[in-house]
Amino acid sequence: MTDSTILPVYTPRPSKLGPALVIVATLLTVLSPIVQNFERRPNDNFPLSHYPMFSAKRSAHFSGQTLVGIDAEGNRHRIRHTFAGTGGFNQVRRQIYAAVKEDRALETCNAVAKRLSRSKRYTGPRLTSVQVITATHHVDSFFAGDQTPVAEKLHAACPVPEPKKSKREVK
Repeated sequence: MTDSTILPVYTPRPSKLGPALVIVATLLTVLSPIVQNFERRPNDNFPLSHYPMFSAKRSAHFSGQTLVGIDAEGNRHRIRHTFAGTGGFNQVRRQIYAAVKEDRALETCNAVAKRLSRSKRYTGPRLTSVQVITATHHVDSFFAGDQTPVAEKLHAACPVPEPKKSKREVK
């Protein structure tokens, strides 16, 4: 052997067993909630969910509380949730639901009517009254574009006060 011969240096390869075990353990953990789909009474548990909101049977109908405005000609107009309370759509929807459940629908109706009468941002037709109703829709028809309710229950109706005129408008 001469001095110019270079011997290869042994470099140990990292084991692939550790990462493979981590991958398998992660996959098993993520897939483990699937067994709940075969249970008589599945247990849905965050963060490991078997996604019942997608796999559970749903009713053909859905009921929810809504606000409807009536104009002078008797036409109905949906009123945006922002006139009923603060927060996002679902938060206000829950507030309206709670008001109906606690027999405070008339209170909500009057508050919405007052806000509509004073609002500068409402650009729809002049509304003469507000209604708090529970509307039941056929889910498939609703999402296909037919938003006509199959049933309604009126909880409260109230007049919309005339908007107050500013001092400039009075002169």
